[in-house]
Amino acid sequence: MYRRSPVSNRFWEDKRVDMSQVKCPAFIRGLDVSSIHTIGSIRGYLEVPHSNKWIQWGSKQEWYELYSIPESMNELGLFFDRYLKGKDNAWEKTPKVRWSPLQFGDREAIDDIVLEDFPAPTTEYRRLFL
Repeated sequence: MYRRSPVSNRFWEDKRVDMSQVKCPAFIRGLDVSSIHTIGSIRGYLEVPHSNKWIQWGSKQEWYELYSIPESMNELGLFFDRYLKGKDNAWEKTPKVRWSPLQFGDREAIDDIVLEDFPAPTTEYRRLFL
């Protein structure tokens, strides 16, 4: 189907989740490395209609980071313990937005920058004419 419809159209829009209907807490992971999930993670976070949501932007490959780095798995466990098991584990103190920007060349990413919101309130928007 991708060969027939490589851009957004009615076929693909029908497959997209309506995040405005999400009522439960949401912990969204994203990263710059995957061209497929990058914009979906951001859109998902922006479209969830309540403030009981968190986004963490990673700097490594998404599946590796989520399932192979112990800290990531532990954090996901804390989220599930809080909202699936009802454990009072202070999850709500977790920063709502954490970002890990990549750097040019072979320099290491800067991991876990805490932002007060997303998009960052200090963002300067500029209109460019090309």
